[in-house]
Amino acid sequence: MFYLDDARALGTMSLPATFLGAFLQVAQLPSAHFRISSNGELNALASDPAMFQQIGDQFRSVSQVLEG
Repeated sequence: MFYLDDARALGTMSLPATFLGAFLQVAQLPSAHFRISSNGELNALASDPAMFQQIGDQFRSVSQVLEG
């Protein structure tokens, strides 16, 4: 769950511990972009917002395989 107000977004994001270093490097970039989805499944961090489209496409592909 996330809380949004005029100045901040507070919440949680889970990731494997081995990715923490890379996550922190990207999060500190001036170009860092966060995506917060309603149910948390598509929460993401990227250095370029165009990467969110690729992440979404991969998620949909995996979901289709699991459903089919």
